[in-house]
Amino acid sequence: MRSFSGPLIVIAAVTLLAACAPNNYCLKEQKYAHAENRPPLTPVAGLSLPDSATALRIPPPPTAVVPFGYRNEEGAGVCLDKPPTMPAATTAPAAAPSKT
Repeated sequence: MRSFSGPLIVIAAVTLLAACAPNNYCLKEQKYAHAENRPPLTPVAGLSLPDSATALRIPPPPTAVVPFGYRNEEGAGVCLDKPPTMPAATTAPAAAPSKT
């Protein structure tokens, strides 16, 4: 009978190490950064496009470049899609419900 403990240990170690990967994915060039606008649709002969007030309007690109991520003081990657760490909660005594 073969022992499967060796491969299981390797798989577990790789999984745990992958969970500790740094947040450097946002420091690289993003694919969408070079996206181009497409010309608006034009109707074919005999048809007209509806004028929808609820149509999605794409705003013009910002004048200043906004990076998707940056390196903090410790040199770790900080990505905009990851929320900041929250301070530790201080536990205040709960107020007693009032009986009216």
